[in-house]
This record gives sequence, C-alpha cells and structure tokens, in this order.
Amino acid sequence: MGSNPERLTSLHLKSGRGHAFGYVGPMAKEGGRDRWITLIGILKFIKGVMLFFLAIGVFKLVHGDLETNLETVAGYLNIDPNSNFFQKIFSKITNMPPNKIKALGVGTFFYSFLFLIEGVGLLFQKRWAEYFTAFVTGSFIPLEIYELIKKFSAIKVLFLILNVAIVIYLIMKLRHSGKRPGK
Repeated sequence: MGSNPERLTSLHLKSGRGHAFGYVGPMAKEGGRDRWITLIGILKFIKGVMLFFLAIGVFKLVHGDLETNLETVAGYLNIDPNSNFFQKIFSKITNMPPNKIKALGVGTFFYSFLFLIEGVGLLFQKRWAEYFTAFVTGSFIPLEIYELIKKFSAIKVLFLILNVAIVIYLIMKLRHSGKRPGK
C-alpha cells in the first residue's frame, strides 16, 4: 500500500512531532532542499553583497573630496541633494573624522563577511551554517531591541520580527533534525 507524503506530514504535525514552521514535509522541501533555509541563505547573501559594496563606498569617501563623492552617490541613488534626508546624512558624514569613517568601513566589511558566510553556508545547506546563523542572528536581537527602544520605527519592528522568526525556525529545525552525516 503506497503512502501519501502530504497525508503523512499532516499526521506527523497532528501527532505533535512537527511544528508550526512546517520545515517537515513537502511544503518546505523541494528535491531534498529546505526552501526556508534556501530563502534565508539568499537574503543573507544579498545583504552581504550590499554591505560589501557599501564598505567599498565608505572607503572611497575617505580618499578624495568628501562633498563631491557624497553628491555623486546621491546622483547614482537618484536622491535630491537638497532633500532633508540627504542633508542630514551629508551633515553627519562631513562632520565625522576620517578615522571614524575608516572604522565604519572596517565594521561594514566585517558584517558583510558574516552575512556572506551565513548565506553561502545556508545555500549549500550546511548544518554548521544553521548553527552559525542562529547564533549570529540571535546575538544581534538585543541590539535591535535597544535600537528600537531608542528610536521607534516600523522598519525596525519588521526586521526584529523577521530575525526572531529566523532564529526560532533554525533552533527548532536543529533540535528536530537529529544528526546528518557529512553536513
């Protein structure tokens, strides 16, 4: 008698052995790959690439005419250089000492490499990357809460919720998946 995987998954979840995030069964897996892990990996990789290019941009600000470089960046991003938003950023950056700008660039490179390591590891479905991502993402949650309390914003709430969901998903997946050789 053949078994229906969707029915088995449904029974598995009803029996209490599954969980609400649904990483077990055909919904989350396609060809043996966990789609949620792949999605998280893509997001982390994209964030890493964006931060990498941002870090390069920060270092370019230090070398050369700061005002001209900022106006060029505003042009590339199609931002009005006379807007309130740009003027606030412009004022903060131009009043920043060069060594602080360099430190900002180094920190941005560091974060970009963290995100790239997470993203690549998750895209290759490596178990170490699941642990690493749960730890790194979870370690930033207190800082995100602090920043949210300091200055509330809907986007900060959204990112906090997303990161908490990622950590919960990864922890539950790691707890329920058991050992997989070679991963």
